[in-house]
Amino acid sequence: MRATLSGRLCHPNNTEWPPYRTRSPPVGEWLPLCSAPALGYLGWQDTVRGLLLAEASHGSLQRYLEENHDTISTPIRRKWCRQVVESIAYIHGRGVIHSDLRPDNFLVHAITPKSLDLWLCDFGGSTCEKLGLDGKHLPDPGFFNPNSEWVSTTATDIFSVGSILYAILTGHWPYRAPGPF
Repeated sequence: MRATLSGRLCHPNNTEWPPYRTRSPPVGEWLPLCSAPALGYLGWQDTVRGLLLAEASHGSLQRYLEENHDTISTPIRRKWCRQVVESIAYIHGRGVIHSDLRPDNFLVHAITPKSLDLWLCDFGGSTCEKLGLDGKHLPDPGFFNPNSEWVSTTATDIFSVGSILYAILTGHWPYRAPGPF
């Protein structure tokens, strides 16, 4: 019987990185791609087949920006921008295209009360030729270049990264008026 992946967190400092997919390849096929520590990977569980992952302490980046934008310090914003770029460079270096990058797909987690880190999550629409995942999914408007072909490429993710950095720095999505997302 083929085991499927049930978790969906990733961070550039993780020791384990599993691309999430409802119909995942067997665990043995994607584990060799793993080598990244803040995934929150806790181990394999047998009661509900899959991986047991930690929960992010502060929910999605989207929600965190909506609720706390005016109080987020410049050093935290800089750190988040770096973490976004590093996490995408990490997955692209392993042949994975996320295909749905937006603030909802980054989670905010604090290991200590003042250390807010971002974890990349939700690989349900990912593309990975090595694993036979075609994703066929694109990000939301504002995070997808409307002048591009409707296909998931590294360029799709890179455009989305720029839009996420914009949201981190300004508090609103590109191509939308300031205010609630």
